[in-house]
Amino acid sequence: MINLIQQMHEDHRLSSFTAKMFNFKRHSTFERMSICLWSDLLGFGSDFLASNWRLKPEQIQAKLERMRDAQKIAIQNVIPPFENLLILNDGVVKVFNIEHCYESGSSDMTWLTICRFFKNSIITHWQINELEKRIDLPGTRTIISVGTTYPYYFEGNIQLKDYFYNDKQNNFINGYSCAEAIMNNTIVYNPIEFQMNTAFSQAYILDSIGSSQNIKGNNVFIQMDLIYLLMGIAEKELPKELWAKTQLSGENILITFPSTRNDRYMMAFEITQPWEITYSNWKTEVARVIKFYPYDEPFETFSFDL
Repeated sequence: MINLIQQMHEDHRLSSFTAKMFNFKRHSTFERMSICLWSDLLGFGSDFLASNWRLKPEQIQAKLERMRDAQKIAIQNVIPPFENLLILNDGVVKVFNIEHCYESGSSDMTWLTICRFFKNSIITHWQINELEKRIDLPGTRTIISVGTTYPYYFEGNIQLKDYFYNDKQNNFINGYSCAEAIMNNTIVYNPIEFQMNTAFSQAYILDSIGSSQNIKGNNVFIQMDLIYLLMGIAEKELPKELWAKTQLSGENILITFPSTRNDRYMMAFEITQPWEITYSNWKTEVARVIKFYPYDEPFETFSFDL
């Protein structure tokens, strides 16, 4: 059946829409490990609720400027092609495909790309908070989680032209001067990176339950499953002397990932003691990130204080 549909598509007897609808089985068993960052601006909706969703023009303008400033920072801190960014009003979601790294280079490059993801994620959070602090705004809260994504349907989006039979598209376009722009309009957004992405789901839930589970303030929170995953990757891909090291730093925990260079670490996290989160039947552990040490700065003299 699939072969027949593909043949009909090639023979222009089918619309692209139908071809995409029948293309989902190609991805139905493909599982990918995903890391997700969810960050949203604090206190953004309070004015809407207080005004019964009838903001004054100057309030709307302030909201738009606040979103644009934060989103500009997030967009500047994306690593293509390994990351994908989704903007949702006052929030941004970034997903990182670990398998894509392995497919594209060596283990060393994979590990470096993972470190770059964390560095850029922390920079995004830190820069937004620094900007908002200067203009007396509450900043952003960031959740970093891990899970899997199961792409199960067509890849990409559906445009208006996809609803037309392939051999009829040119006839329509040639008949109207503005038709090509109209035909390229996107009707359905379905990014494959977010299809049944459990990392995205977990980050969203953790952000939603918020202060009831001690996830509050303009801080960075990391799921401990992700820390354990990073430790496992290091033990699998790197020599033993480069495995993660854990030590106490006062009441906090310092987790370092060494480098092949003696004076550097690939990255390090100083986190609080983790605590358990319970939501329905789901249980997980999270910790607040106190400091982050990036791979390209001296460990002894530089860190992002969060």
